[in-house]
Amino acid sequence: MAIKMLRKSWRRQPGAEELFFREAEILVRLRHPNIVSVQGIGRTSGGGCFLVIDLVDGGDLSQRTQPQVPIAQAIEWAAQAAEGLAFAHREGVVHRDLKPSNLLLDSRGGVLIADFGLALELSARESVADSLVGTLAYMAPEQLFSEGRQIGPAADVFGLGAILHELLAGRPPDEGRNLVDLVERRLASSPPMRLRSLRPNLPDAVEKVVARCLAAEPAERFSADELSQTLRRLGSGQ
Repeated sequence: MAIKMLRKSWRRQPGAEELFFREAEILVRLRHPNIVSVQGIGRTSGGGCFLVIDLVDGGDLSQRTQPQVPIAQAIEWAAQAAEGLAFAHREGVVHRDLKPSNLLLDSRGGVLIADFGLALELSARESVADSLVGTLAYMAPEQLFSEGRQIGPAADVFGLGAILHELLAGRPPDEGRNLVDLVERRLASSPPMRLRSLRPNLPDAVEKVVARCLAAEPAERFSADELSQTLRRLGSGQ
């Protein structure tokens, strides 16, 4: 088991404790082999907040993106993450901050999604139109510039597509861009550099899967369930 504490510096922030315990409540509902589980919630004698979570001791995918990951391994990790996402989406939860450091590896190489602190519950339909929430390189266009557009499960699929791109190419699709450049590029539906120009031996089918995940329009992306099934077929050579 591992302990996740709410930092003292964050405890003074308005709503910090509420968000911390809200993450715990979400994780209690999301019991899935590819999502980190909460085993307990509590407070210290000094008033601090903590979660008891599963110990996942294999590091995270941010430590595995350099050099480029073998294609079969990248597909397997992405498929497992997509299966966890599909379950979360069926439970009405959107992660909103997928990035390599939030995909943990257990001792057997299995992927577990962590850190639901920015998660959106679709049933609550929180007001997020004016909030820039997530990590820049992995954020979908609708997260960068919502203008009232609903942020839903497709945003997570974009994030996972950006992670898969990084695993295969050694870099995310829009590495090094500032916020203004990134917003303009995403809103103009400007595609990232062809993945096969960065990984020449990549099968065309894999490149097409990544490109669909990174589509500018949410409706053009896979669902997480479709993505997991597609990746499983690619992984099995079908």
